[in-house]
Amino acid sequence: MGYLFFELLIFLVAAFLLGFVIAYWIWARRLPQSQGHNAALATAKKSLEDCQLARQRLEREESAARLKLSDAEARITSLEEALAQAQEEATEAAPEATAEDALPEVDTAAIGFRSNPLEPPPDIKEKLAQSPFLDAPIGIPDDLMLIKGVGPKLAHKLDGLGVYHFFQIAGWTEEDIAKVDDKLQFKGRIKRDDWVDQAKLLASGDTITFEERYGQMGENRR
Repeated sequence: MGYLFFELLIFLVAAFLLGFVIAYWIWARRLPQSQGHNAALATAKKSLEDCQLARQRLEREESAARLKLSDAEARITSLEEALAQAQEEATEAAPEATAEDALPEVDTAAIGFRSNPLEPPPDIKEKLAQSPFLDAPIGIPDDLMLIKGVGPKLAHKLDGLGVYHFFQIAGWTEEDIAKVDDKLQFKGRIKRDDWVDQAKLLASGDTITFEERYGQMGENRR
């Protein structure tokens, strides 16, 4: 009987030790996992705190930006009102335009333009077929400075060559242009400035088409 009790006691002690070892083994395995969870939890808490701080900073910056925007809008409104007032005062102070303030019309008759130019007589036409130059003007010479590109110097040279009228230039051929170019020593000037077409319009009195193509008459004389 004593022997059986002793064996039972040994068995209970062995079972207790085995249970203790198993429990310790399970606890030892779960300890790192618990520590890892605690570290992750601490990191998450720290990230949350950082986000909250960043949100608070952004909210403060947004508030400051709204204040600046409000100030800028108020300044813009003030400047617009000042500009409108200045424009209104300038309009009230500006004198009304009168007929006397307008640019004077160019008196085409006073500058040698004839709306109904004389046609050259047959003998002059025949002479012009031989040469682009005349010995003398037929009546009143035309103001050749009405042709764009002809200034006082060129007009004087043309007069010295015997070119006095629009109808002369209007009838120039390629050969005539070459002769005049050679005399003037401005190679290509006649074609470049389109003297022949200008002269045709001026000789016919078509001032509207002339000004549409070449600008206001009389600008060379201003």
